[in-house]
Amino acid sequence: MTYKVSLDEQVTLESESAPVAVHKPKRRPKGSGTTSIFTSPLFEKGCDLDALLSDQIRSQAKNMSYALHVSADEDVELVEVNKCFDIGKSIAEGGQGILARARDLSLKREVALKSLRQELTSDRRARECFLTEAQVTAQLDHPTIVPIYSLNTDQQNGIHLAMKLIKGQTLKDYLEKIILFYEMDGVHKFDVKKGLFFRLEVFLRVCDAISYAHSRNIMHCDLKPENIMIGEYNETYVLDWGIAKLIYEPDGKTLTRESRTISNGTPRFLPPEALLGLGRDERSDIFALGAILFEITTLDHAYSGKSANAVMRDIKNNHRNPIKSRFRFRIDGDLKAIINKAMAFDREQRYQTVDALAEDLRRYMRGDEVTANPDYFWGRINRWCLRHSRLVLTAGLLLLTSLLSLYGWSMLRQMQQSVAAQNRNIAAGLAYNRVGETGMAIDRKIASLENTLVHFGDNLLLLLGSHTSGDNGNSRFVHYRDYQSEQTRPASAVFSMAYNQVIDPENFSCFMAGRQNLHDFDGLLRQLSPLHAQIPKLLRNHANLQEETISQPEFYDELLTNGLPVAWVYFTFSNGLHLSYPGSGAYADDYNPQQREWYLTALQNQGQPVWGKSYRDSLTNEAVITCSMTVNDAAGNAMGVAGMDITLSKIKSIISESGNLSTVVAGRFLVSQDGTILIRSGIDPSRLREAGDRTGVSSDKVPGHLYQDMRWKKYGTKICTENGMDFIYAFARVPSINCTYLEKIWLQSWLGKARETEENHPPAG
Repeated sequence: MTYKVSLDEQVTLESESAPVAVHKPKRRPKGSGTTSIFTSPLFEKGCDLDALLSDQIRSQAKNMSYALHVSADEDVELVEVNKCFDIGKSIAEGGQGILARARDLSLKREVALKSLRQELTSDRRARECFLTEAQVTAQLDHPTIVPIYSLNTDQQNGIHLAMKLIKGQTLKDYLEKIILFYEMDGVHKFDVKKGLFFRLEVFLRVCDAISYAHSRNIMHCDLKPENIMIGEYNETYVLDWGIAKLIYEPDGKTLTRESRTISNGTPRFLPPEALLGLGRDERSDIFALGAILFEITTLDHAYSGKSANAVMRDIKNNHRNPIKSRFRFRIDGDLKAIINKAMAFDREQRYQTVDALAEDLRRYMRGDEVTANPDYFWGRINRWCLRHSRLVLTAGLLLLTSLLSLYGWSMLRQMQQSVAAQNRNIAAGLAYNRVGETGMAIDRKIASLENTLVHFGDNLLLLLGSHTSGDNGNSRFVHYRDYQSEQTRPASAVFSMAYNQVIDPENFSCFMAGRQNLHDFDGLLRQLSPLHAQIPKLLRNHANLQEETISQPEFYDELLTNGLPVAWVYFTFSNGLHLSYPGSGAYADDYNPQQREWYLTALQNQGQPVWGKSYRDSLTNEAVITCSMTVNDAAGNAMGVAGMDITLSKIKSIISESGNLSTVVAGRFLVSQDGTILIRSGIDPSRLREAGDRTGVSSDKVPGHLYQDMRWKKYGTKICTENGMDFIYAFARVPSINCTYLEKIWLQSWLGKARETEENHPPAG
C-alpha cells in the first residue's frame, strides 16, 4: 500500500535535469514577498522578528518539499549488504532488530547497521514495520532525525538499514546517571536549575523534530526517553520510527485507517485515546512529550504501576502521580502547568500543536508569561513594570515627592495633636496607678479571707493530731437527714432569712458518701468536738464582731438574720465524711463532695488555697465564690479538703471601700477570666443609662475589644470612644481569686482631675 500526502500546495520536482512541472502559483498582491514582512502590521515595536522570519522560511520550505511516500511494497532492487559494508561487532539488540557497527567500503566511514533478526525475515508484519521506519526516517530531513544512508539485503533475504552512527547515550541512560549522582552525593552539591534547563534544551530539540514530522503528516507513536539520543556534542536525535504512521488522508482532515486503529507503543507513554480506541493524531505525540517532560523535570515516572496493565489502567482512569521532584527540590508552578496541559486527559485540553508546547516552554525559560498558567492582576503589573522601567521610575519619583509633602503635613498635624495626646496619656497613667493600687488593696483583703480557711485547717490538724476526745462527744455533729424532719432536727435549728432554709448555728451537719453509718466515725467526731466553739469564733473575728461587743446569742442572731461574709465552712475527709457549718439538711442523697470541682482543684494545688469559679446559691439566690485547700498531715499525706463559700456581696463591699470613689468613675467591676461581670459597683444612678446601657458595661460581659486586652495583660488602660463619648478603661489583676478589677472613667472629667494633680505635684527639677 502506498500513500502520497501533500498538506500544502506543493511544487513537484521530478529531477534536477528534467523539466520542472509546476502548478501555476496564484498571483500575489502588490507588496508581497520579502518586503511584505516589513509592511506587515506585526512588524512593530516589541514584535519577535526572529519568529516572524522563521515562519517565512518554514512557509517557503513547505512549498518546495516533496510529498511524503510510505510504502510496504518491496518492489525495489536492493544491493547486497556485504558489497557495501564491512560489518563489525553488535552494539545493541532489540525485540526485532540487531544494531552493529559497520564500515562503508566506498566512503570509508563508520555507520550503524540495523538488521532485522534472521528469524523474522519471513514475518510480513515485521518486514513492513522495518521498511516503514527506513522510509519515514529517510524522508524526514531534519537535524534531529538520524540520516539514512542505504537500505540493503543479503543472501537470506534479510533487510539491513545503514544510518549515521551516533556516539552518545539515550535520554533514559542520562536521567539514570543524574539520579545516581544525586543519590550518592546529594542534590545540594549540584546546580539543579542549570541541569534542569539543559534537559529542557534537549527536550526542545526533540519538540522541533516532532513538529517537523507532524508538518510532514507523520506521528511517531512511540516517543520515550529510550528513543532519544544525546550525542557527544549534545546534539539530539529522535530514534525508532518503526511504528510511525501517517496522520491524515490526502484531504488533510480525515484520519487514516492506521491512525484510527493503532494502539501500539510503550504503555507508560500511551495516550488515553489510544487505550480507549478513539484513534490517534498529533496530540497523542504531545501527550507522550508531556510524559517525557514529567520525567525530565521530576526524575520520576508519571505513572507508577508495577505492570503494563496497571500503568494502562492508571492512564485510562486518569490516575497520574503528582508533579513532585524525586529529590524534593522545588518545581515552578508555570512548569507544572505546562506538564499538566501537555498531559491533559482530554486531548482538546492539551496543546494542539508541538510548536505551542515548545513556545510555552521557551517562554517559561525566558521568565515570560505562559499560556498554561496566565498571569493574574499583580503578575501582569510586575511584567508591565519591567517593560516600562523608565516610566515606572518617573512615576515613583513623583510619588516619593508627594509622599514627602504628605509627610510634612502629617508631622504638622501630629504636632498639633501631641498636646492632646500628652494629656490623655497623663490621664491614662493616673488611672493606671489608681487602679493598680486598688487591685493590690483588694488582693490583700481577699488574702485575709484565705487566712480564715488556713486557720480552720490548722485547727483541724491540731485536733486530729491530739488523739484526745472532747467533753461533748459527737453530740455537736448531726446527720444531715435529721435536719429534714421537724421531729429529728435539734432545737437549735431554725429557719434563717439570710440562708432561706433551716440552719443550725450551734452544730455541724454530717454527710457520708456511699452507705456509711455516722456511728462509724464516732471516734473521729469526738476528736473534732471542740470545733463547735472554734469555728464561730473564727467567723466572728473575720466579720469584725468582737466578743467584747457582741454576745454569742447576738452573733447567732446576726448569722441567721443577715448572714456573714463567710456563708459556709466545710471539710471533706479522704474517707468520705463531709462536715459543714452551720448545720443544714440541704443535701441530695447522691451528693458526692469528692467529685466537686472545689475538692478536685484543691488536690491539684497541694496545701495552697485556691479560688474556684463563682456560682449562684439555689436557695439564697446569692452569688458565692469558693476557696478550698488540702489539709496534710506531718508526712505530707492529704487528710482531706477544707473549703468555705464567700458571698460576692462581701467582695463587693471590699471593692466599694477600696475603689476610686471619685464621681468621674462611671463604674467599678469585678470580671471573671471569661469576661463575665461578677460585681458592678459605684455607678451613679442618674448616669446609669449613659454609662452602662449605651456602652455595654450593663450587660453580663465586658466589651469584646476590652476582654482581649484583659485576657493577655495583668494591668493596663485603654481609651475608647463609644457612642460619641470617650472613656478610660483601667484594669488590674486580682490574682488571689483569678479575676480582674475594672474601672470605667469619664475621660473629659478625668482630664481635669489629671491636670489638677499635675499642677499640685509638678515634676522635680
